[in-house]
Amino acid sequence: MQPRAHALIAEGRTGTTFLGACLDSHPAVKRYAEILLEEPEPGDFTFLFYQQQLARTRPDRMARESRSRLFMHFLREVALTQPDAIRSVIVDVKYGQTDAVAGFWSILAKMGFHLVHLVRANLLKTLISCRLNQMQGALGRRSHGVHRVPVHCISLPAGDSLLAELQARFDDILLARTRVREHRHEAVEIFYERFFEGDRPGDSLSRAFGDELCDFLRVAPRRLSCRLRKTNPHRLADVLANHEEVRESLMGTAFEFLLLENDRELLDAWHDAMPAPSPAPPVAPILQSRPSRSAEGAHSVIV
Repeated sequence: MQPRAHALIAEGRTGTTFLGACLDSHPAVKRYAEILLEEPEPGDFTFLFYQQQLARTRPDRMARESRSRLFMHFLREVALTQPDAIRSVIVDVKYGQTDAVAGFWSILAKMGFHLVHLVRANLLKTLISCRLNQMQGALGRRSHGVHRVPVHCISLPAGDSLLAELQARFDDILLARTRVREHRHEAVEIFYERFFEGDRPGDSLSRAFGDELCDFLRVAPRRLSCRLRKTNPHRLADVLANHEEVRESLMGTAFEFLLLENDRELLDAWHDAMPAPSPAPPVAPILQSRPSRSAEGAHSVIV
């Protein structure tokens, strides 16, 4: 039986590596990391690697098939051809990679892929993570793992430059959300801020969040964990050398809520800031993760 197929759609530095590593711990789930990455990690089986193999073994096919057709073959022959024990397959695609294949969204729909849209509501921390990633790379460290970053180590542009960067990231999320809502198969929107129990990130997804995700993937619920750790657990004031300047830039603007340190409060403010989505057509349902109002507040509730 063919496994249920999913595409994880997200911006970079939003927890896809941690989420994927946790999903790897489930025996019924097979994950492919960033299938459209042009410079993949060693061992990653990507579309580029598939094309390189095909060029060596079937150059005639490479010559006559379009890139879009090859991508469909890649998904069918690699992502969807699994042992019987694998009940769910998930491929990771970043926002900026969806234009790498003409008709990307149509191909996913045609092949029956369901969508998981991962959002990190704190756009400011996403921006900080991108800068810290560049710093880690300069130090020869992995962009994720167990290395803790030093405090007071970076400065961000302030004023209009910062607001423009945050607005661009916000617009990217809105565009992706529109694409997801137009998709003809099931979709779910989940939030990075609901990964962990309370405010203490660990080595596993919160049980409630993990169970809901397993339910969407149609696999048995279980504890989803990995060996990775959050590399930047610091508060904004501890990691930004120009925290006061950044704070002054955001105060009184639509992005002031990004200064909130409590994830639950920030998600409430995020949903208030997001424009109301237009009604989705009957062929494009979306299951939207909303923050729980329960006392625990540690997980998303799919409604």
